[in-house]
Amino acid sequence: MNSRNLQYFLTVANEHSISVAAKKLYVSQPSLSEAIKRIEEQVGAPLFKRTQKGLALTDTGRQFYAAASQTQKIWQDFYLNLNASDEMRISRLSFGVTTQLGLKVLPNILLNFNKQFPLVDCNIEDIRHRELEQKLLDGEIDLAITHTYPNTERPSIDYDSFLHDPFVILCSADSDLDTIPGMIHDGPYGKEIDLKMLKGQNLILPRPDNQTRSIIDRALAQADIFTPAELYPNHQFQTIQGLASAGIGIGIIPYSYITPMYAVKIYHIPEEYHAFWNVCIAKKRGYVTNYVENQFIQIATQVCKRILTQAPQFIESSGVL
Repeated sequence: MNSRNLQYFLTVANEHSISVAAKKLYVSQPSLSEAIKRIEEQVGAPLFKRTQKGLALTDTGRQFYAAASQTQKIWQDFYLNLNASDEMRISRLSFGVTTQLGLKVLPNILLNFNKQFPLVDCNIEDIRHRELEQKLLDGEIDLAITHTYPNTERPSIDYDSFLHDPFVILCSADSDLDTIPGMIHDGPYGKEIDLKMLKGQNLILPRPDNQTRSIIDRALAQADIFTPAELYPNHQFQTIQGLASAGIGIGIIPYSYITPMYAVKIYHIPEEYHAFWNVCIAKKRGYVTNYVENQFIQIATQVCKRILTQAPQFIESSGVL
């Protein structure tokens, strides 16, 4: 079965119509129908069934679609790698990035990438971490710039971590926390607060459905805080810092998301609470990256390290958690 037949099948499957696919492929409808018939004969089973909404894949058709998509990608990557020296080659890059991370790094990543590959078409998803993981597994994107945490990683996804990002405690510049006996201690990275000391304090945290919140909840539970006194939960780290700066409560966010916009006191969390995440490039396990994707990974990694380590005392990941 040649690549043309695979393209015919995939186009019909995506368009749910022989006539629409024929126009898109610039072939006659009878020719395309005959090609699909020959493919079904080779497979030995029907690949499509008619529905009120058009052609739909049979169970065999869905299996063949997955195999055809993978085969087509392998050939495309082969030819792209074969011509890797041609930096102006037209191709497509499909990747995702978590929303808040994208706000910090995506403009610089695209600026640097487009300088090297001006003709590459980028399909970008800026959504939450769990949604990115699902799109990787579904084959809707090929790479994701995201965060990961030990023991929460999916076995069918590879996570290449390159930066360790600890969470920190924020309070207003005129906070009196340092007057509370036993509240502040000297730690390896500066002043720190044991999470147990925050029991009864008003906390401003990410929403419960946020990846960050699940990490914070684990750390608080380790400090015997199972129901924190919580104010104004939200998804925006900048908002949490702003509320903490105003003295409304005590915020907890990743260190790399601290902004100079709001004046705050910053305290570290003792290492035994494992309050951190790692910045990573994720891809479906077994996925083979091509030349353009490898260059994108290199650019994205360099940009993230440069931008996210602008905060002082940042810790670069050593690969050991």
